[in-house]
Amino acid sequence: MDLAPASLDTLLDLLVDKAHMQQSCFCAPGKQNILDIGANEGFYSLLLWQQNPEVRILAVEPASAAFALLKENIELNRAAREQWAGIQPVQKAAGSFSGTTELETYPGVSTISSGRLSLLEQDWIDPGRIEKEQVRSVTLDRLIRQQNFQSLDLMKIDVEGGELEVLQGAEQTLAVTSRIIIEWHTEDLKQAVVELLQSRGFRLVRAETNRFGDLYFEKTGSNLI
Repeated sequence: MDLAPASLDTLLDLLVDKAHMQQSCFCAPGKQNILDIGANEGFYSLLLWQQNPEVRILAVEPASAAFALLKENIELNRAAREQWAGIQPVQKAAGSFSGTTELETYPGVSTISSGRLSLLEQDWIDPGRIEKEQVRSVTLDRLIRQQNFQSLDLMKIDVEGGELEVLQGAEQTLAVTSRIIIEWHTEDLKQAVVELLQSRGFRLVRAETNRFGDLYFEKTGSNLI
């Protein structure tokens, strides 16, 4: 119950504010391969599965508390619909290397975790309350090879300040990805992400102007609708 307020806040973010859903072609029509990086408790992955039961989603979440809820939510929704959920949970941190890394979490708020949580521009975060957890890390290039993904229709990244590290481990992944939604958390990181993805052949099609918001990228020359 101590995690409920954070979970409800995330649900409002997705269901009311339509986070990550502001571009219709960035949803899940047709059969698609999707990476959900920073899957948290699985709400975004479950919404995409609800839109299209044929999706194949890798839901990547390193924090142990959030991952436990992610697995439980997948199972509850699968059982309720009496249908296999095309969501595979992966308990690892996506980053620039494969190995072990330190994750920062916040007590009572399972919806945020990061390798650099203390650097986020969030007034309510008390650095003295941040907790640390050792987790396994993996590059996206290694992950998609392990899972035999030949191409990706959509990749969503929400990693609370670790965006660049994720992209730095995704050279091959970016080459086979059509669309990316990435949440930015500081102006400097936003600019760095835009420059990196543009250099990899993506064009920015939408940039939310809130203090924090989503950036929507599409591979140049993509004819998908």
